[in-house]
Amino acid sequence: MNFLINQEMLHMGALFYQEKEAFSGVNKIAEKVMHDVELVFGYTPQVATDKKKLGKHAVLYGTFTVFFIYLSCLVFLR
Repeated sequence: MNFLINQEMLHMGALFYQEKEAFSGVNKIAEKVMHDVELVFGYTPQVATDKKKLGKHAVLYGTFTVFFIYLSCLVFLR
């Protein structure tokens, strides 16, 4: 995967997509990453919960449900 954040990306719509169901700890870590981006580029990246507001490139983060993880484990164990 080759994904580099640059100054242009920060001004082309929301860079981060926040899942509405994301756990608070996941949101806190994402906020720290966004703060780091701000320190590097001098601009706070925008966050969206609506996919239509995302820019061409986006960072997606969220929380997988326990049921989904359980199903994934079953698939890998076979």
